[in-house]
Amino acid sequence: MKMTKIITVTAALAALGLAGCQSTGGSEEAAADASGVTIFKTANFPEAPKTDFTPTPGEQAPYYGTPVDIPGVVQNENYDFGGQGVSFNELTTDKNGQKGSRKCDRGDGIYLTFRKIQGFKGCVIAWSTENEWVEYTVDVKEAGTYTVNFSVVQGFQEEPRPTFKLQRMDGDTAVDLTTDVSVPFTDFPWADWHTLSYPGVEMTAGVQTLRIAYTSNGGAKTPGNMDYFEFIKE
Repeated sequence: MKMTKIITVTAALAALGLAGCQSTGGSEEAAADASGVTIFKTANFPEAPKTDFTPTPGEQAPYYGTPVDIPGVVQNENYDFGGQGVSFNELTTDKNGQKGSRKCDRGDGIYLTFRKIQGFKGCVIAWSTENEWVEYTVDVKEAGTYTVNFSVVQGFQEEPRPTFKLQRMDGDTAVDLTTDVSVPFTDFPWADWHTLSYPGVEMTAGVQTLRIAYTSNGGAKTPGNMDYFEFIKE
């Protein structure tokens, strides 16, 4: 069982090597749930550049043509090329009547929106629903234990809370790297981004495919929006 920890936002950023980043949380205490997932205000990360890589249609390939290095940051919107049933599973076309951003749209059915809030800007995956998933090709430089930070926002207060999990693909089998991560209510109208810091994730070395799997909408309409997930060696 993971130990629950309460830390301040300032201490959390310093521990992650982000002491120079701006946080709207000041020294406000971060919350933590019973699984040891710490919650604090998301720091400012720069907008990810667009790719100039041209993939082979229908074949899974990383967004930039090469895997994302871990330790490092994986931008949620930069999921692998490949399409429906290959690099992602998109189940709905009606996103509660919402329209995605032309600036962000990749033309493959995934709902992407642009955000310029809380001192940072960029594209994010939004209006996901349970049983959908997206995949990313990464290169883990060193095996070991990592803390994974997920930047999320959730504007619905209904209980039970929605959940997602991180998985590694072993052929066609998804192997859980985390348990279900509960997404808290952050604020309405979807402006206050928070980081869920999940410790104790065991990673093997080498090139591999990771999956963000949206496991439950809970009492909400969606698991929420995600911007990035970051791996830090413990």
